[in-house]
Amino acid sequence: MNKNKIDENDLKIIKKIDIIRERIVKKSQKYLLINRVKKISLFFSLFIAALFIIIVSQNRKKHTAKPANYNIPIPDNKTTLNASIKANRHVNINLTNNTSEISQKKEHILKTIVNEPKTIEPEQAEKTDILPESNLDITITECMPCQKVVSRKCINEQYIFSIKDNPKPLRWMTVKTSNLPQTVKHIYYHKGNIYCEVPLVIRYTRMRTWSYVTMENPSHLGNWKVQVVNDRDQILKEIDFVMIP
Repeated sequence: MNKNKIDENDLKIIKKIDIIRERIVKKSQKYLLINRVKKISLFFSLFIAALFIIIVSQNRKKHTAKPANYNIPIPDNKTTLNASIKANRHVNINLTNNTSEISQKKEHILKTIVNEPKTIEPEQAEKTDILPESNLDITITECMPCQKVVSRKCINEQYIFSIKDNPKPLRWMTVKTSNLPQTVKHIYYHKGNIYCEVPLVIRYTRMRTWSYVTMENPSHLGNWKVQVVNDRDQILKEIDFVMIP
């Protein structure tokens, strides 16, 4: 064979290889395209299913949150309130047209909401009977007002505090008991009347704990007293302090 024939044969073989390679590339591209379409369709179907589940759950919540059917007749010049509630029946309610009375009740309820913890009516006067420690299962070994607490220790014991400089004076104490757990209270008195109560849970046989009440209004000026009371309302200790401007 001469050189020309060899070159022709080589070109034929190369062309056949190119054709086969193009077929393989086309098949692989077609396979990849089919896989992509399958993945996209699967993702879309999952998305539709999830959206359907969300819509169904929201509709169920709306149906369950719907109130019972109310038949509300509003008669003229009647002041009775009759409500009968029975299973699987409508609720018949007779409402009054006196809206001023309802608004007054709402205002009364709103006025009873206060910011201080467990505020008690000021008409309750302070207790005066302090029981001896021998009759109690809990002992207050230390009790004092202080400026601050660092590492559970009382810093700067003092009995006169300024609203401007220190509106949160602390009442610090050390408690010993074998009856665990139990709760004691710091009852704050202002000018002889109960101002609020602060419960303190005792979890250890010897425990240092404290409380405070923010005092930054001019109405907080004057003499204060804090009584330490156990869960049977027995007075364990009491301390006095004064708030000045």
